[in-house]
Amino acid sequence: MTERMQRSTARKLVPVFDRSPALSKVDASTQTPRVLSLRRRRRMPINEQALKAEKLCKQTDETARLAFVGNWKDRTLIRLRSAKSVDDLKATLVRQFPLGRVKTFQDCLDDTVGAELELPGKDEELLLAKKHVRSLLLPRLLRWCSLLCLIISLLLFTKESCLPHD
Repeated sequence: MTERMQRSTARKLVPVFDRSPALSKVDASTQTPRVLSLRRRRRMPINEQALKAEKLCKQTDETARLAFVGNWKDRTLIRLRSAKSVDDLKATLVRQFPLGRVKTFQDCLDDTVGAELELPGKDEELLLAKKHVRSLLLPRLLRWCSLLCLIISLLLFTKESCLPHD
């Protein structure tokens, strides 16, 4: 005689992520966890740069709002929505955040303008700052003037050293 064993359809597991044991169950046929919980909406990691960008846009346009803030590979990604023109929004953000990358877009459904601001992390920020300073006119002129002074001083030194001494 063969006895039939009853198979349970679910059994309780020890909670892994601070959930109550009643919410976590395992499907007996596939042995995969099945979580019965309502997903809570995650809050955006709002930092001071995002609040600064939103405040700056609200000074020129009252309808401006913060749409998304995220951190990705030591960079901060900020998305803003506004009702003013694309060029004004981009100029405002580039003026305030010169090291950030600004991309703008216009939504044709509700006629709002959006901007995506990508701010570099600490490692990349130094490299971008050096590149930005090298592209300015005054530091380039100062570098060329210092190089010219060095060449003139070397020429004068060699001229004096080649002259016979009395």
